[in-house]
Amino acid sequence: MCYNCGCRILEDDMGNPANIHTAMLEELSEKWQLDLAEVKKLFLDYTEGKEIGEKQVELEIIFNKAAAAWGQPLEDAKKNTAKILAEA
Repeated sequence: MCYNCGCRILEDDMGNPANIHTAMLEELSEKWQLDLAEVKKLFLDYTEGKEIGEKQVELEIIFNKAAAAWGQPLEDAKKNTAKILAEA
């Protein structure tokens, strides 16, 4: 879940699949028929407030669920995720 909490354990959902973790990104890669790098770019663009087209609504739902799962404000979930994706 590292993406939204900032712990940097990218494979761990911390017991709640709503947290953003590597398996989630891989599942979205298959679902959206994009490679993992493209999915990560969509996530980063979303966290930076860029319009990302048809995936926008789905990412809003994902981030709202992730923030709620970790008990954090939505903006913190976005900020933590953006920082990790920008460093990758």
